[in-house]
Amino acid sequence: MEYIYELHGNRMNFLLIRTDFLGDAVLTNTFIKMLSCSTSSNIDVLCTSYNFKAFKYNPYIRSLYIDNYNFSNENKTNYQAIFILNRSLLNYKKIKKINTKKIIGHKLGIKSIRSKFFYLQTTLLSKYKYIEYDNNIHEVRNQFKLLYYAAKEFNFLNKLNLDEKSYFYTHNYNPENNYTKDNNSVVINISGRKTSLKYIPFSLVRNIIEDILILKKTILVIGTEEDKDKLDKLLEYFGQNISIYIDDDIFNLVSKFYAYKYFISADGGLMHVAAGLNMHCIALFHDQNITAWHPWSKNQICLQNNQHRIYDLTSEDVIKAILKFEESNLN
Repeated sequence: MEYIYELHGNRMNFLLIRTDFLGDAVLTNTFIKMLSCSTSSNIDVLCTSYNFKAFKYNPYIRSLYIDNYNFSNENKTNYQAIFILNRSLLNYKKIKKINTKKIIGHKLGIKSIRSKFFYLQTTLLSKYKYIEYDNNIHEVRNQFKLLYYAAKEFNFLNKLNLDEKSYFYTHNYNPENNYTKDNNSVVINISGRKTSLKYIPFSLVRNIIEDILILKKTILVIGTEEDKDKLDKLLEYFGQNISIYIDDDIFNLVSKFYAYKYFISADGGLMHVAAGLNMHCIALFHDQNITAWHPWSKNQICLQNNQHRIYDLTSEDVIKAILKFEESNLN
């Protein structure tokens, strides 16, 4: 892939680095939109092979780099600022040879002597600016703190506004346009990270489907190849009353469900994708921090019980959330 390096007119150049999970990357699209709407700029992104699909079709990104060891040698752009959006010492090392006036990131999560030394050393340099990360506010609001500092530094504060929407782009879907949703349709995602209990237990999925069918809604159940046995069991039990779809490619999944209205899922990357598609999200949480990681959308309801156990949530909790959405839409 070829990249454009020259500065066009008076446009500023910014580099964003995001090298963690898919959901975090989707939330970064809001940061990119805010930066683009506030400045005349070229925005480049350094990501990973795991999360690049969140950025692949973003129309506000000039150049998308997938993480590799030659990044510093390949990139010859002069940047006004580099934003490091996850607290990793490795990301700071990747940009050692990149020309920039400012490096802006959250205060490093200091877990090693090496990280602590790097942090103390660079705080003495005017080039580096560390902003405290607040676990009691949403990830997008923490990102906004970085952007607020840059807005003061580069004089675009009067144009900066907090965007309260998520964005997920595909080759044929732009979440900034008004796409029609089927009001009687529900997607249930049964995939998720088993190690951190970010998935809906199978028995709960069955109960949710049974109760949603009573509401006479169309149901699509989705998952990845590792969920195939569970999906086959659901199809055997419910027959033609539901549809199922299995795919590990996120764009294929999105092409199947973006026109549905409701998205039911455990906390995870696909939940943030659904929010970025303007869907009404019902997120089931185990012990994750809802304040920091809820879907970045006004159309979201998060479910978590007092014991922070996803196994103790019920189908009744989910149905109440759907009915709450429907009541608010009627009013």
